[in-house]
Amino acid sequence: MRLAILDLDGTLLMPGALTAWDKVRSLQLSLRTTSVPQMLVTLATGRALAGVVRVIRHMHLPNGTPIALYNGALVVTAGSFAPLTWKTIPPAVLGRVLKLVLPAHMTATAYFYPGAGAPDNPWDPGTEIVWGWSDRSGRADREFNGLPIRWSDSDLGFDGWAPVAILVDAASRPAASRSLASSFRTIEGISVTRSGDRFLEIRPSGVNKAQAAREIAKALGVRQSEVIALGDADNDAELLRWAGIGVSVAKGSPRAVASSDFVCRYGTAQAALELLRLVKHAKRYHGAHHVNQQDRASADLSLD
Repeated sequence: MRLAILDLDGTLLMPGALTAWDKVRSLQLSLRTTSVPQMLVTLATGRALAGVVRVIRHMHLPNGTPIALYNGALVVTAGSFAPLTWKTIPPAVLGRVLKLVLPAHMTATAYFYPGAGAPDNPWDPGTEIVWGWSDRSGRADREFNGLPIRWSDSDLGFDGWAPVAILVDAASRPAASRSLASSFRTIEGISVTRSGDRFLEIRPSGVNKAQAAREIAKALGVRQSEVIALGDADNDAELLRWAGIGVSVAKGSPRAVASSDFVCRYGTAQAALELLRLVKHAKRYHGAHHVNQQDRASADLSLD
């Protein structure tokens, strides 16, 4: 294994999970500096950059390390966070989604990333832009990543702006969300997934974490068979199937578990620690075995 791709949603961002980050960081630094070949670690999440930037910086990922955001619609590089690859939802499709969401009395938020389908943020350069639509009272000032929401009463386009993701909050009508998801699947240009029971996550067509992982592995010169991935939800399923070794956390979604080669004994951050420790021990064993094989070959040669 040369590359570990860790999910964040539900795996490493649960309450209290940050107390384990020092151990995660220590393990990934050890694998990066002492392993032969080196073991690289990166992240794949459905979240916005704003929701995970603190974790990314805490991990001290080398500048230029590709990181997948928005379920793979956007891959940025650590350090500059400049877009490496991206796919967007056509503005006209955003309008069609809103025409389904608003009559269902649900809330939708669209995410725009500077340089990836949106111009530079006129309010806060370099920061993601979130527009929201809802007919409900008590609109929140910020969404769950901490980004400010700019509420709109119009479903008109954005002069060519194209979102990298749309999030539909179905908490108020969970039963209706199933029929709404079916309606979304009839719209060309998008695909739908979930990372929990509350949100419908709308991605550009053909986008998933596996597709982003291919781009990341290519950029790092790593083969598919050398990738190990960790996830917990439906939006990780494609990645877990694609990776050389796919690992689900304990109590992962049925689809995530079915897509995995192995299931961890733990959930949340402990799963990442378990995975990295196993990789480190395996590399140590492989290295010792390789040395022993060399010693044995040398002994055989001396006998000759």
